[in-house]
Amino acid sequence: KYVNKGFTLIDAHSFLWELQLAKVYIGKTLDFVKHKTLGIGSVCGFEDDYILIRFPNDKEPKKFDKNKAFSDGYLTELNPDVPRIVFPDRESVKANEMEDALLALEINNTDFDSSDFEYTPGERKKPEPKISNERKTYPRDKNTAENALSHAHTFIRKKSDKPYTEPHHLVPMAFSDNFDVSLDREQNIVSLCSNCHNEIHYGKDGMRLIERLFNERKDLLESVGIRISLEDLKKMYE
Repeated sequence: KYVNKGFTLIDAHSFLWELQLAKVYIGKTLDFVKHKTLGIGSVCGFEDDYILIRFPNDKEPKKFDKNKAFSDGYLTELNPDVPRIVFPDRESVKANEMEDALLALEINNTDFDSSDFEYTPGERKKPEPKISNERKTYPRDKNTAENALSHAHTFIRKKSDKPYTEPHHLVPMAFSDNFDVSLDREQNIVSLCSNCHNEIHYGKDGMRLIERLFNERKDLLESVGIRISLEDLKKMYE
């Protein structure tokens, strides 16, 4: 946790060297820090005389001189009681987005009964993640998505009398590590046309749509234990 995660093999002498570096930070609640301009970052290791910190939009961690990191006023420790977001690595985010796309494709290529709808109440235990090639994804339940989509009013597909729609987890599944409950709930799945779905991910005004959806769903999210502020939700889409 506290040393360079690039290590695959380390001898005892080098381990003690890294341990001396890590001891400066152990016990100081420095898993997360705040930068004046870059926002909240996560401490992900050490390298020589540098502390490695990754911020939401970083492909690779940024290096900060451990002796000067907090003296220039740009980096500050976070109070332990301040809510923080654990940002997944970019490859895991992409892998989860692919899982969403495959789910949408599967649902819209099969028929399902959209006449009934009922929210499943209460919190649900978070499933174990799947890890492949160091990419972490969480399983989606097709029946849960179909149940959520049956609540939506969308346009009819050209070749059938079934509505075309795409399921979207408002609180992204890639951020499941931030929650003790499952995010794969009807209350967290919104039904979007393909245009709005792409607007959220790639559009200039995507945040406006996210805010609207959050205001519509925040009580439902709370009812199944998914507690999050609009500010933190927006950070997940930055």
